[in-house]
Amino acid sequence: MYSVQEILNEKQGGGRGRKAKTTLSHFSLRAVDTLLEYLIVNDMTEHEEFVGNLRTVTNLLTWTMSLLSDHIKKIGTDDKEEEEENRDQVYILGSITKSLLCHLSRDKSLYKEQTASLLDKCIRVVNSSHMDKLEEYCETATGSSESSALRDSITPLFYKAVIAEDFTEAQHLLSAMDVLYSMSETQGDLEDILLKLLDNPSLTSGFAKDVVSIFLSSLRRSSDKLDIQLGLARDILAVMGDIETEDEDSMIDEIKYKLVTDNSAAKLLSVLLTSIDSVLSDVEWGIQQGNYGDDQSDFLCQYLMQVATVLSDALTCKSPHSSATTDLISRTTKKFYNTFTLLIKRESTHNHGILKSLEKLAKLVGTTTNHKLYSFLIYLEQPLADDLGAAQNAAMIRKQAVSVPGLVYAVEQCERNLIILSKKTKTD
Repeated sequence: MYSVQEILNEKQGGGRGRKAKTTLSHFSLRAVDTLLEYLIVNDMTEHEEFVGNLRTVTNLLTWTMSLLSDHIKKIGTDDKEEEEENRDQVYILGSITKSLLCHLSRDKSLYKEQTASLLDKCIRVVNSSHMDKLEEYCETATGSSESSALRDSITPLFYKAVIAEDFTEAQHLLSAMDVLYSMSETQGDLEDILLKLLDNPSLTSGFAKDVVSIFLSSLRRSSDKLDIQLGLARDILAVMGDIETEDEDSMIDEIKYKLVTDNSAAKLLSVLLTSIDSVLSDVEWGIQQGNYGDDQSDFLCQYLMQVATVLSDALTCKSPHSSATTDLISRTTKKFYNTFTLLIKRESTHNHGILKSLEKLAKLVGTTTNHKLYSFLIYLEQPLADDLGAAQNAAMIRKQAVSVPGLVYAVEQCERNLIILSKKTKTD
């Protein structure tokens, strides 16, 4: 006769060596579900013995969930027996989700960050592998077949975690909410939730990064996305400082989104650049779509002007001297010039004259973006720190400069095609 703790240890592989670890099976999930219901839903965690068991159950569930996705991928839906197993797995996952929600809703519950992480994993497994059984999953988890019921159960827990500044827990819950909102195509409600967090300066850098990343990806209107990007770029520039000025306190009181702080600015710069890259992909797609008139060309030029403004601010930031950051800035800037070149070539083929908006874009790039880019390249060549030796500084500078030749070539090709278009249309 074994105690609950001994059985759990053995299932994790901790009782009788690695070979004793139970393979992932239908029974494994059901066993975890039964134990969670007993320890959490029946509120047995107050007893000292079961507090230790709860930790073990959490570890066991983490192991089970890590293998679950691969297991599910091997299960088809053509065979009736496999279909029944699939259905049972969804039911058990729903029951596990119910226990996790119950655990998170208790003020004195233990291991809430792990629990929130596992809740996120449950939702993602169902979303990726069992979308056809989503209603059954939600019915088991909340008593309602609507995904909104599960979302509405998590949202107050998310607010509660933010207020308590349990940001790791909030981070996992936000990830789960993002999946649930995308399921129901009600991203506008999520935008309202996240918009409030943009004014919270106490967020950790990792949580702030997730908030901004999900917020930007949830915005449907491109104009809204560009407005947020511009505000973030200016705030990041204000916090990080301008590579062209020595005034460290310039604009520091003009922060629009207060979640941009000394701790979060570097990570938010990465999110911003990734978002700009996404916008440029949309512009490229628009340029490559068949024949269109001057109105569409004018729209794309105006769009790129806004992107150029955001990118100019990003280039001016005193960004971290790391190969990852500088490579991201270089790649995004290179993509901008390649996209601009694509637009120039398109206009050279389809129009007899240069649009006023294209002239304005060329002027903006020539007078502002190019200038900021050259300042950024000079900034890369500066020593990283006085306490580093000359050899270390030189090695780091060489490492950062790997992507520079491709960037310079993109700028040269852009200017070359602009000159060709200018000569063809006899425009200065």
